[in-house]
Order: sequence, then structure tokens, then C-alpha cells
Amino acid sequence: MSGLSTFFVAALTGALGFTASMVVGSALNGWFRLSNSSDIGAAWLIIIIGAAGGLVFFVLGLVVGNSVAPQPEPVFFRALGISCGTVLAIGGVALLVGWLRADLPPKIDGQAIALAVELRAPAEFSVPKLGSESDATAGVRARNGRVGSYGHLDLKRAKQVDGQWIINATATLGTSSTTKVMEVCVGKETSLTFQLPLRAHPNRDAMEEWSPWIVADPAAGQAELSPEKKFQLRYRVRFDARSREEIESERAAEEQARFDALGDNTPIEGWIDYIRAGDIAARIPPAVKRIAARPNHAAELAALMVGENDVSAAAALQLVAHFPPPQPALVPHVAAAGRDIARRIREVNAGAVGDEPTTSGGHGASLRFTAWMQAVRALREKSGGDFTPELGEILALSRMRPKTALLQDSVRGVASQALKEWANVDPLPGDPPPR
Repeated sequence: MSGLSTFFVAALTGALGFTASMVVGSALNGWFRLSNSSDIGAAWLIIIIGAAGGLVFFVLGLVVGNSVAPQPEPVFFRALGISCGTVLAIGGVALLVGWLRADLPPKIDGQAIALAVELRAPAEFSVPKLGSESDATAGVRARNGRVGSYGHLDLKRAKQVDGQWIINATATLGTSSTTKVMEVCVGKETSLTFQLPLRAHPNRDAMEEWSPWIVADPAAGQAELSPEKKFQLRYRVRFDARSREEIESERAAEEQARFDALGDNTPIEGWIDYIRAGDIAARIPPAVKRIAARPNHAAELAALMVGENDVSAAAALQLVAHFPPPQPALVPHVAAAGRDIARRIREVNAGAVGDEPTTSGGHGASLRFTAWMQAVRALREKSGGDFTPELGEILALSRMRPKTALLQDSVRGVASQALKEWANVDPLPGDPPPR
């Protein structure tokens, strides 16, 4: 068999290997949650697995092609059959092993199941008045840390039996691990862990009766308590009538209700938390309207803009861009935020050459600068702010570490173009174009 034929065998084998590896990678990612990042991160992980598999099986095709070359015709199809068959066999075995070892949600008669839970509190416990039911949760996970389900404690329907509070909950069962624990949280004060002696795949017998009462694990460093002073829990398996979409919709509705219930005295950082947790486009206008009506909103925003929390600082600057004009009171505060960003970049520059910027402040400075530019553009247009002195200082500092890619891409390029636009200062030859 010629060298060209061997290459074609390798190329076809590699293409099949790429496809098979992506199929296997996608299945394993779903079963074992190999990527804990966004959908984009998971997609890249699967592509990397596919590329690695394609390369390995391309080499396999070369080896097989060369090994069968001395044999009688038809050599090409024999080599292609051996190499492609090997790919499919390896992929099939990988899928089978993965499926056998996967922690798949258990079912009964093909239906998803959940745990109906009763939590029994000690006599001295008082049911707290929380802002939302999402502050009181019950979730099942495998002991190795994987979350298998979640649900909410029904505090509104808590009842007293023999002087003790009984609180109900339902949690979808999403793990078939034989070592399950249930974690119960009631606000920030009460956090409990219960060991669940529940088999990997419960049968209908588990739906008939409640389990015995289980005592919560003692907290670290806690002295042994008498039984009547301990939290206890029992459960029963039931069919789960809710789909994941319904559960997510319910949680989103609860978040929206909490957002709608925010009062005029809620700190701006509280508003920011709820804005970031939901539909940003829908939540910013009512939040800005309520915040702008407060007499001290400029001072509150100013404190957040230069605070140590990078995310809150960036969110506060982004809010400024949505305030109705004019907002002259915000101009000096946004200018001060620009000087604060310059200070942070100066600290990055003071680090040792080669320091990773994400660990020395570069990431935070970049995040703040991107949001700062949104605020600056809005205030220049609506309130006559200048900001070119702060922008010039930031640009000069960003040029001092040309190998710090994070500052070059997100700060230097944007700052140089803006300074050209606002002050007619030409970029230097090394200034990158804005992304």
C-alpha cells in the first residue's frame, strides 16, 4: 500500500476518532460533570477531547496502514476496517464503562423520584421569618460532594407536634450514590447534615412508609446533646411530578418576588445582588429609578466604586450609565473611581515581572475599567464630564507592562482609542486596537 493510501486511512480514522471522542466526551461530561463552568466552557472541553482523540486515532491509522502494507490486496480496505473498527470498539467500551460508573438519577418505573422530608426541631427552636423560602433549603448530595437534588423547606406550613416544630420539604433525588447525605439550611444560623441510609436505586417499598427518625450529625466542636435537643429528620420516597424546567421557573419567580419586595432603605449593594441574579435588562430600570430617588445615592455609589469588592464596584459603575440625565453629582465620584483604577494598575506594575495579573490585581483593574468606561461615556454625553486626566493616567500606566496581556487587551487599547476621540491624542505604535 502506498504512502498516500496510508495517509488516507489515517485521515479517515482520525476523523472518525474525532467524532467518536466528542460523542464520548459529551456523554461523560453529562454523567460526571467534568466541566463546572458555563455551557461554553463545557463545549470547549468536549472539542479538546475530540481533538485529542482525533490525533491519537490518526496515529493509530498510520500504524495500522503501515503494518498491513506488506499483505496482499485489498490492503486499503483491510487497514481502514481494522482502524475504524478499533475506534468504534474503544468508543463503545468507554461509553459502557462510563455508563456503568455514572451517578445517574434513580427512577422507579421510569419516573423521576424525590424525597418527601419531615424535619423535627428541638423544643427551643423558633421558626424564623425569612425573606424568602429560598433561604430555607434541603438538598441531597453524594458524600463525595456532588449535588444531587435541592428543595425548599415549607416554613409557612410548619406545625407544632408535642411542643416541637415539624417542617416539611420535597427534594428531587438526583444521585444514585450509596453514600448520600442531606443538608438542611434554615437562614444563616442553622446548618444541618444528616446521613441518609437510602439504597442507590430505591424500589416501591421505599414509597410505602416513612424512614426511622435520623439525628443530625454534631457540628464540629459541639458537645454531645441529649436526643430532645437535636434536630431529627425522616423521609419517604415519592414520584417527582415537577420537571427541571418547572423547578428553575419556580426559583426564578422567587428571586423576582424578592427583588420586587426590596425596600427604599435597601443598600445599593443589595439591589446589585438581585440585578445580577436575574434578567438584567428588566431589573435595571426599576432599580435605577428607586436608587436615584434616594438623597444619598451618589455617596453610596461612590463608596462602592472604590470599594474592595471588584464585582460590586464594576456593577455600581455600570448602574451609573443607566441613570437619567443630568447627573453632575456623580461626575467627581466617577473621576475618583478612575484615579482608584490607576492606583490599582500601579500596584500591578509594582509586582515582579512575570507575575500573573489575575493574582496581582490585573483582573480586578480590568473589570473595573471596562465598567468605568461605560459610566464615563454616559456622563460625558449626559452631564458634561471630562475624565481625560484620569484616562490619560490609566493609559500611561497600562503601557508600562506591555507583556501583561490582560491590561493590553482590555485597558490600553480602549484607553488609547478613547483619548484619541476625546482629546485628539494619537495612539502610540504599540497600542493595540480595542477589542
